[in-house]
Amino acid sequence: MPDKVNEEITAYMKKSTTAKHLQQEQFDDMVKHGSYYGSESGKGFSSTIHSRGARGPMDQYMINPGEDRGEAQMMPAPGTREGRRQVCMDIGKFFFENAIPFNVATSPAYFNMLRFVGLYGRGLKTPSMYKLRTWILKEELQNTKRSIDEIKRT
Repeated sequence: MPDKVNEEITAYMKKSTTAKHLQQEQFDDMVKHGSYYGSESGKGFSSTIHSRGARGPMDQYMINPGEDRGEAQMMPAPGTREGRRQVCMDIGKFFFENAIPFNVATSPAYFNMLRFVGLYGRGLKTPSMYKLRTWILKEELQNTKRSIDEIKRT
């Protein structure tokens, strides 16, 4: 290919890569400061964040024991009907926005994911797209290979 075309493609790829990294950094920054998830005022929840700042994207909806509920409107108390309804709506929205087939909700991995997110608690920083496609994918591949090897031995 001509050198000029090669240079144009290389410049475009660098620009695209830089834009992706910048976009990821901006997303991480918005999540860190709570503005990404607080940008939608939904169902009576305020986007006000506790004075010490959000440690993770879900922290703005969490309540510390003994924290004054008048300081900010938070998610309804855990275990309440309204709290469960809001969580289910958010899970549904995730499925709808990403065109995830509904049968994924029957997957054992789906239940494990939700269980461990709940057990982890406040401050969970979700894995980035980069982490999902690199070390997390490689580690899961190794786990799958170990399972296959164990089945082969039997």
